[in-house]
Amino acid sequence: MSDWLQCWNPIFSRDKKLAQERFSLASFLLWFIWKARNDLIFNNKQWSPQQVISMAEKAHQEFSSVVCKPPSVSIEVEERNFPSSHSWTSPNEPFLKINCDAAWVKNSGKGGLGVIIRDHRGILIHAFSSGTSCDSSLYAEALAIRTGLLQAAKLHLSHIVVESDCLSLIQQLNSRSFDYEIDAVGFDILQLQSSFVDCLFCFIPRSSNVVADSLARSALSVESSMDWPVSTLWLLNLCEKEATACNDSGFQ
Repeated sequence: MSDWLQCWNPIFSRDKKLAQERFSLASFLLWFIWKARNDLIFNNKQWSPQQVISMAEKAHQEFSSVVCKPPSVSIEVEERNFPSSHSWTSPNEPFLKINCDAAWVKNSGKGGLGVIIRDHRGILIHAFSSGTSCDSSLYAEALAIRTGLLQAAKLHLSHIVVESDCLSLIQQLNSRSFDYEIDAVGFDILQLQSSFVDCLFCFIPRSSNVVADSLARSALSVESSMDWPVSTLWLLNLCEKEATACNDSGFQ
């Protein structure tokens, strides 16, 4: 793996923008090769090389269109005026931090869920996104947290801090009392919470939840569930920017 990564150094030195695009596409291709391999082993379903390449190119194009351009749909968000200096902060060891966010389109009911997990050093552990359908932004945010806990359970994590920029939802989780519309999913979340050694729910401003927000918005276009390769360049760049902003702002 290290040899493969080093092969990219000459390309980055010549044309960084072109190298970033090709590296991102290569990451998608490797990921879909892995998916095809799993489909063959576990589902006895065989992909042709053309199908693998086509699916990888499609996913890369769809995601690039979301990341590189402002969304063309109206997404309902709650406006909050927080200082721009707020940024992502690393958890104390042995905790891992799970940032969750949702995007929701009121007219269509289409939603996107984003989850990113990082350790106390800020190193990316896992990233996940998925499309969904729901009736409200609050319900979408609750689904995002439930998804984050399910991903943490799959990874056998024990000490976690779950962050969301939905203040109402965090208040309801910590009071263990839910609005009727999210009562069922709220109960699921509390049941999942009890399966961890320690699980905390914390509110953060939107400016501290940039990566999870980007993942959620991407799911509005790429609707299938996606376990993002941790080598995906755009994801690493966003995490690095958050960490840099955190250090510049004096957060520990």
